Amino acid sequence: MTAVGYIPAGDPDDLGPALQLGPTDWVIVHDNWSSTARNVIIPFANAWVANTTAFPETMTQNECAKWSQPPDCDVGLDVQSWGLGGPQLPFAPVLTVADDWLCDGRPITAIRWWGSYMGWLSKNPSNNVPPAQPRPLGFVLTWRKDIPAGGTNSFSRPGDTIASIACPMATAGESNAPVGWVTERNGCVSDLSSSLMQSNTYEHEFSYYVEFPATNVWNEKEGQIYWLSVEAVYQNLPPSNQWGWGTTSVENNWNDDAV
Repeated sequence: MTAVGYIPAGDPDDLGPALQLGPTDWVIVHDNWSSTARNVIIPFANAWVANTTAFPETMTQNECAKWSQPPDCDVGLDVQSWGLGGPQLPFAPVLTVADDWLCDGRPITAIRWWGSYMGWLSKNPSNNVPPAQPRPLGFVLTWRKDIPAGGTNSFSRPGDTIASIACPMATAGESNAPVGWVTERNGCVSDLSSSLMQSNTYEHEFSYYVEFPATNVWNEKEGQIYWLSVEAVYQNLPPSNQWGWGTTSVENNWNDDAV
C-alpha cells in the first residue's frame, strides 16, 4: 500500500467518533488488491510505520462506515449461524448469532460481513480457495431492538425484530451483483494452530456484501443500540462445513459482545 493522503482528527471526514475511537488521525492509502477499492483509510499513530497493515475491505472510497468491527484474521474462530428455507419454504432459523452496535443517526444502506465454511480445506493455507459446496441460497439479515443489561439480565441481548430482509446469493465469483443480492469474495486466512492446538490448521474467511434496495434502507435513531443477526439459508443442510459468522479481534469487542 502507498500513502497518498491524510485526515486530521476533528476534520469533517474523521470517522473516529462514529466508530467509538474518539478523534482520530487517518492515513489514506492506495490499496494494491485487485478485488477491493482503490482508496482505504487506516488509523495513524504518531508516525507512519512501513509494516503497518490494514484489512483492505474495512473502508472504501464509495462507502462511509457507521460501525466497523473487522474480522479476526489471526486466530479468528467463527460461530455457526444458519437456518433452513427455500424458494417455496418459509425460513426457519436454527442457530442464530447476533451482535450489537451504537447508531450514529445515518441510515444503513449496505452491510459487509465475514464468515467461513467452518473447517473447509483446513490444511490449505492459501487465501484463494473455492467456497465449500453447497453454498447457502442466501442470507437473512435482521435488525433488532436492544434489551439492556439490568435486573435479572446479567448481559444485554437482542429484542423484538424491527426489520428483516432475505438476500439471495449471487453466482460464485460475481463482483457486480444486482442490488439486494449478496456477493462473496475470498477474504483472509486465520491460523488456528495455537487456539486449537493443531499444527497447520486454517480457517478461510470469505467477505460478503449486499446493498439494500431503496425500499429496505434501515433508518435508525442516533444514540440507540441495535442488534444485527446474520443467518445463512440452506434448503438442505450440508453434512459438514456449515456456514459460520466471523468473529472480530478481542480489542474490537463492544458492550456485551455477541450472543
